[in-house]
Amino acid sequence: MKKIYLLGQIILLSSFVFGQVEIKNAENFDNGTTLVFQNCESDNVSVGKSGKKQTWDFSNLIVKEGEKTIEEMISPDETEYKDKFPNANLIEKYSDGRLVFMNKSETENHLLGFVGTESDMVMSYPKPMLFAKRPIKFGDKFSVITQPNTR
Repeated sequence: MKKIYLLGQIILLSSFVFGQVEIKNAENFDNGTTLVFQNCESDNVSVGKSGKKQTWDFSNLIVKEGEKTIEEMISPDETEYKDKFPNANLIEKYSDGRLVFMNKSETENHLLGFVGTESDMVMSYPKPMLFAKRPIKFGDKFSVITQPNTR
């Protein structure tokens, strides 16, 4: 199982070494990947200058104990909702029970819908919403667009 704790550090290191940041696999997680998001107090951190070859120091972040979200990438077969999202090939399962269903291709991710934690609320998007493109570089722009309904 892969664990990704500080994706930001990887991006910053890439920026420092290569100058122009290009993320080739943004939001391109595989089944079994686990992401851990830790909430921190940032009052003791000041953001540095912007631009190429800058290093920002986040060593003064203070971890807020108990304020962590874990997100696991799972297969649609691992949920009871797979029939409601037949085009899903990957699901983000949050530690609070939320499920986000998506269709991931080599170059894009489309949001298909989600299941909430309150009353098992199920929301399906009739037109999948684009929420990630690969690769992406600093300064690139893309609009959140909907695709034709494939059902």
